[in-house]
Amino acid sequence: MLSSPDRRVVARDRNLVGLALLLDEQRALSAFRDAWPHHRLEALATTYLSYKPGVRCLAGYLGQTPDGPVRWHAKAYTAGEYAQVRVATAQGPSEGSASAPWLLDDQCVAAWQFPTDRNLVGLSDLASAARRARWLRKRLPDDPALWGARLDTLRYKPERRYVGKLTATERTEALVKVYDPHDFENAWRAAKVVQAWTVGEPLIVSRPLGRSKGRRFIVSQWLAGEPLSDVLRGADGSVQHHRAVGAALAEIHRQAPGCLARSAPEDGAMAVLAAANAVAWLSPELTRRARRLAARIAAELLAEPGDQRPIHSDFSAEQVLVSDHGIGIIDYDQMRLGDPAADFGTYLAWLEWNEVCGALPAGNTEGIAEALNDGYCRQAQCRQPYHIDLHVAAGLLRLAPHCFRARHADWPTQIEQVMRHAAQRLRDHARHHQPVHEATVSSSDR
Repeated sequence: MLSSPDRRVVARDRNLVGLALLLDEQRALSAFRDAWPHHRLEALATTYLSYKPGVRCLAGYLGQTPDGPVRWHAKAYTAGEYAQVRVATAQGPSEGSASAPWLLDDQCVAAWQFPTDRNLVGLSDLASAARRARWLRKRLPDDPALWGARLDTLRYKPERRYVGKLTATERTEALVKVYDPHDFENAWRAAKVVQAWTVGEPLIVSRPLGRSKGRRFIVSQWLAGEPLSDVLRGADGSVQHHRAVGAALAEIHRQAPGCLARSAPEDGAMAVLAAANAVAWLSPELTRRARRLAARIAAELLAEPGDQRPIHSDFSAEQVLVSDHGIGIIDYDQMRLGDPAADFGTYLAWLEWNEVCGALPAGNTEGIAEALNDGYCRQAQCRQPYHIDLHVAAGLLRLAPHCFRARHADWPTQIEQVMRHAAQRLRDHARHHQPVHEATVSSSDR
């Protein structure tokens, strides 16, 4: 059943008649039961949501059945775009294309059962044991132990990325990722750069083992360790390990740039402006505050000096593994040349966002930041990067709409709280640096 805030979003979006179905897990459960009765679907949970107001909404689901979990994804279209999907489906699949979707005409919704995915062309091959063995034999000729490996899903963002674990024996494991066309080239470019790194303690990295350019998947070494995000949720997970994490991050920032793409200041500015527009749509009462805040953050980002070093670009505790052998930092798919302060900013923003959403204990961010900076500066033998508060503010604003995407029950309140945190970070930035505008953040933005 939809919450009152969800119903208000649905009422505003008259172009997507199927939006309510995708946001309501009970309605989606009923629809999927009708479409795939042989699964005897018992429960359904939303695992992914991507929403572009007035254009489309994509949702991923994990269903529970007597025979085990089953995955689906569904997309709500505008009437015009759905008509094109309908025609293409009626004409039949072309060679190499995904299987036909289940269509719900009165809702303009199409749904696919895993592993069918129109953008992830290699997923069906990897999901089939026979085809997986054939592809791995071809792409990993020096790793015969992996040819017969089983595949376990770790994370799946429909039409965007799939992450799985290949396991042949307890000691023969690998990571495989399947990408959409947009992300694959940068991911492979980053993988080649990481392969050439010479890293020191405590950083551990995963090297690529092979790829399929046509099917857009990359196989990499498996790194063992406990995710730092899980450690942080434990009773004693406040600041421990973060000096080592800071040192590991310094190791990344000192590496040779290789063939990495450059991150332009305009990219960060456009991202915060887009996030403000998303907030304005979800919570119209926050429109003025969100756009004013975004404009000020964007102006400061554009005025930054252009430091260009290898940065992770998606750095958070979810990308860190803790082990007895060191700190593993994973997922370099978005790696660019940019300002090292951006990695600090995304990391601390992730922490604050999770504190606001209740996923982490509150009050630990300051201590973690100190430990992170201390470890970084000891390893790099330099001062911490400048403008960290600015990048935390930008990261928080980008995360604000994710309160809705994560399907949190009280997402409107959480969005407002995240914006307050972002505004405070921008005020902290203004106290230490000459702002682009005289009044960086007024009291009305608090």
